[in-house]
Amino acid sequence: MKTLMKIAFVCGTLALAACESDGPAEEAGEAVDNAVEDVRDAAEDMTDDAADAMEEAGDEAQDAMGRVESEASEAMDAAQEAAGDMTEKAKDAAADLESKAKDAASKLQSGQ
Repeated sequence: MKTLMKIAFVCGTLALAACESDGPAEEAGEAVDNAVEDVRDAAEDMTDDAADAMEEAGDEAQDAMGRVESEASEAMDAAQEAAGDMTEKAKDAAADLESKAKDAASKLQSGQ
């Protein structure tokens, strides 16, 4: 019985000693786990960076649209003002032409 206990003790001690030190397979497994974690972290960083870039691009596009709308509105206002000015000039020219035509008709009727 003492011999059996000694053998059990030696086996238990060897088993514990084997568990405490990492073998090459354990080290390789840990290296793979670390590499996977590094890749996962890098992928998350890339995803975050891409999301930030897309948000920034969206903000810039929205700002550009605002500027375009403002400039288009200003151009429309200027075009309407110019059209109004041209209409007034055309009315004035028509009135002047009508007055000259009446004067010419009056002169023709009076024989001058």
